[in-house]
Amino acid sequence: MRVFSRAAIDALGRTRSTPQGVHVMAYAVFAHYRCAAADAGAVRAALLKMRELTREEPANVAYEVHAEAEREGGFVLYEVYADRAGFEAHCAAAHFEELILGVVRPLLAERHVTFAEVL
Repeated sequence: MRVFSRAAIDALGRTRSTPQGVHVMAYAVFAHYRCAAADAGAVRAALLKMRELTREEPANVAYEVHAEAEREGGFVLYEVYADRAGFEAHCAAAHFEELILGVVRPLLAERHVTFAEVL
């Protein structure tokens, strides 16, 4: 889990206070990917590189990549951005085009994405 300073949270712009502290009100993405077992290594490598680069984006709050424990070639991504504009900037990044559009998506047999806002 990443910890943010008060200044970083304020920079995100949308926050709410609770008895437990200040929480970022953010835009979340849950992506479920499935590829053939033969392509799992290439997809895994691209997603791990994507994680590294995405975490450097100014609006990224979290980017986690999971491999499904019971299904080879299954991946789950959990992404959080400061807001929808931050996610849109992520999709416009060169590394998104190179790794997601250029490597990952062509290898997928299934792709399901859910977008959510923190309540």
